Amino acid sequence: MVGLCEGGNEPPGSSKANKIIELQSWKGVANGVSGSEPLIQSDLSSELSVKLQRAQNMCVRYVCNIRRNGSNHNNLIEGIRTNLRLVENDRWLVDFGWVKAHVGNYGNELADRLAKQAASDVDLQICYDKVPMSEVRNQLVVISKGKWESEWSTTSKGTLTKAFFPSVQDRLKLKIEVTPNLTTLLTGHGRLNAYFHRFKIKNSATCVCGDGDQTVDHIIYDCTKLGKERRTLIQSIHKCGGKWPADKTKLVKSYVKYFIKFANSIDFEQVQ
Repeated sequence: MVGLCEGGNEPPGSSKANKIIELQSWKGVANGVSGSEPLIQSDLSSELSVKLQRAQNMCVRYVCNIRRNGSNHNNLIEGIRTNLRLVENDRWLVDFGWVKAHVGNYGNELADRLAKQAASDVDLQICYDKVPMSEVRNQLVVISKGKWESEWSTTSKGTLTKAFFPSVQDRLKLKIEVTPNLTTLLTGHGRLNAYFHRFKIKNSATCVCGDGDQTVDHIIYDCTKLGKERRTLIQSIHKCGGKWPADKTKLVKSYVKYFIKFANSIDFEQVQ
C-alpha cells in the first residue's frame, strides 16, 4: 500500500492552513492503516511504503524529519509519531520520500484535492485549530518590528543615524561587524570634536584641519587630514559606476563594504 501526500512546489495563494491540513490528514492516515484494510491497493504484499511527498513546505521540513528531529514536539508531529509507532508495531514498513506532483498519481491528486477543499470550504467542520508556538513567535517578531518602525519614523532623535538608515528594515537587512569607528560615523557619538564640545569636554568643535567643525559630514566629505583615506573610498565607488559625493543612505546601501573600510581606516588620534 502506498499513501501519497501533495507534492511539488507551493501553488500561488497556498497558506499555512493547507500545510496544517495535510499534517492532520497524515495523522489520520497513519492511524487508519493500523489493523485495517489498505486504503489504496498496490502490488506490495509484505510491507507498507508510506510516501509523504511535499517539497519546500512544512510537511517535508517536519514530517520527513520525524525520526531524526526529536526536538520538534508540534502537536501534529507528536500525533504522527504515535500513529507511526502503532503501524510499525504491526510490522508495517514506513518510508518517507518525494515524487513529482500533478502527474496523475492517485494518492497525490487525492491529497491535493482534499487539502484545497478543506482550505476553501467555510462550511466544513474544523478538526484542528491549534497554532504552533513558532508561528506565535514569528507573529510577535512582526508586531515588534512594526512598533519599532513606527517609533523610528516619528521620533525626533537619531537624526544623523536616520540619514543612513531611514527605516529599521534598512538596518536589519545589513549584516555588518560594528566597530567603534563605524559607530562614531553612524551616530555622531564618539571621538569627534563637535561631540566633545557639545558636552563641554573640549573648548572648540573645530577640526584640527582648520576647515570647519569636526562633524560626521566633515570627516566623510571634507577633512583634508583624511584625504588619502577618502580618495580610496572615492576610487572604489567610481569603479562600481557610482558618483561622488554619495549620500549617506547610498554609502551604507550600495557601497557599504568600502564605507566600512574607510571608517576603520581613520586614525582618530591623528585628527584630535
